[in-house]
Amino acid sequence: MATDPLYRRSGDVLWRSTPTGLWLRPLGGETLTVAAPGDAVWVLLEEPATLDDLVRALADHFGEQVERIRGDVETLLADLVARGVVRVDP
Repeated sequence: MATDPLYRRSGDVLWRSTPTGLWLRPLGGETLTVAAPGDAVWVLLEEPATLDDLVRALADHFGEQVERIRGDVETLLADLVARGVVRVDP
C-alpha cells in the first residue's frame, strides 16, 4: 500500500520570519520571500507532513475550506521543492 509523500524542510536553509512573511535562503542559493499566509507552511514543516496534513491544518487555522486552499498549497510546495528549500520523501 502506497503512502503519501512527506514534505520536510531541507537541512541547509537559512530563514528568518518577518512581519510580512518569511525569507528563505538555501546555502549557495538565492534568497526567496514567502508572503504571509504562505509562511505558515514553513512553520508547519518543522515536522514532516503530508500534503493532506498541511492543507487540513492550514484550513483549520485560517477558517478556510480545504478545497479552496489545496491548490495554493500544492503550488507553494512545488515552488519550495523546486528552489531546494523543501524536500519530498516518498
